[in-house]
Amino acid sequence: MTAAHFLPDPYSPVPGARMYRTKDLVKWNEAGQLVFVGRIDKQVKLRGFRIELGEIESHLDRIAGVNESIVQLRTLKNGQAYLVAYLEVAESERPSPESIKTQLKKHLPEYMIPAALVLLDRFPHSPNGKIDRKKLPEPEMAKSERSRATSTAALTQNQRGISEIWKEVLGLESLGIHDNFFDIGGHSLMIALVNNRLQEELHREIPIIDLFQYPTIHSLATRLEATTETVSMAEPKGLSHIRERATNRKLALQRKRRSHRKPR
Repeated sequence: MTAAHFLPDPYSPVPGARMYRTKDLVKWNEAGQLVFVGRIDKQVKLRGFRIELGEIESHLDRIAGVNESIVQLRTLKNGQAYLVAYLEVAESERPSPESIKTQLKKHLPEYMIPAALVLLDRFPHSPNGKIDRKKLPEPEMAKSERSRATSTAALTQNQRGISEIWKEVLGLESLGIHDNFFDIGGHSLMIALVNNRLQEELHREIPIIDLFQYPTIHSLATRLEATTETVSMAEPKGLSHIRERATNRKLALQRKRRSHRKPR
């Protein structure tokens, strides 16, 4: 903290009183209350951590092939917040998303690693030449980093069951069996939810470390099959019926919404 953060308080009757400059941007509403609008700096809060977006950008800008970077906090349909990095990259030295994340992990903690990377040949600009952040494309969390080889849909009953749980927890509509859970928006809190759901469906304990060590649908399904002998995952109480249960929940929710729309 410096003296620049503690300014003279013009509203206090106490001589020499100070007020703290939070850098929060607020406005008065019609009720005479202060409403939080955002931050005047580039600090955001994600899963309880305060993150300086500029710090992430400075590390991205040092990577070979990255001309300029912009990091934003975005929100999925299910309310989950995540970091996305937009990168203007050189065509002659275009880095891969995997290499970018590998280099970031050498300098930043896991919670500061962007979940999505969007590589662009050129940032959109406004008529006056400034970067138009509003025109940056919406990242597709399930597709932004996947190659054609990793877009294989779930094939087996086990894979489809795990896929349904992932979709529900991550708020995504499509997944590939080789997608890495942590590269498509997942984090440690979500992995705990997935673990609880799997244990409920299989009626067995699953070490949570397995979900970290086998972070794809394919590898996790293979692991679960290899470690189970007494529980058949094709039984009605296994993963094969998760899709049916998820569909029933959606239909029940739709019926409830329709009933609320009926005139009384």
